Amino acid sequence: MICFDTDVLAIHHIFKWDKRFEINEKAFNHVRKTGLACTTIHNVLELCGLFALACQPYDVDQLFTTYLRSKDIKILFPPDVPRDWGEFASVVLNRIKSRMPYGDALIAEVVEQHPVQVFLTWNVKHFRGKIRAKVLTPEEYLKKLTK
Repeated sequence: MICFDTDVLAIHHIFKWDKRFEINEKAFNHVRKTGLACTTIHNVLELCGLFALACQPYDVDQLFTTYLRSKDIKILFPPDVPRDWGEFASVVLNRIKSRMPYGDALIAEVVEQHPVQVFLTWNVKHFRGKIRAKVLTPEEYLKKLTK
């Protein structure tokens, strides 16, 4: 699976003026066509928060529902609801201690619990070397395709 981070989704949906938009779109559309596209529920919720701030708050429900019903992009959920919140906090704190913000730590945990081979993000420093998946920018991903 190839997992999109929130920033890739945000450029696709909101920040169309971003100088990385064209490259972002090429990578986004290529991954969607592979049938391997995914993102985590935490990324979708984070995107909904950005969407509410940048667009119309009443459109958030539609965006959320569209992702949940998508046949192109699979939503990854934590496999288990934590039975022991102390253990959950300990796992997340270990990620935070590796210099990950809380939201990224939640995303990393879900990514690690699924067979994700590639994680696409523009914030590689947040994830590279901190998760098993290969962490690439959309630009790096496209360059690997042409090799």
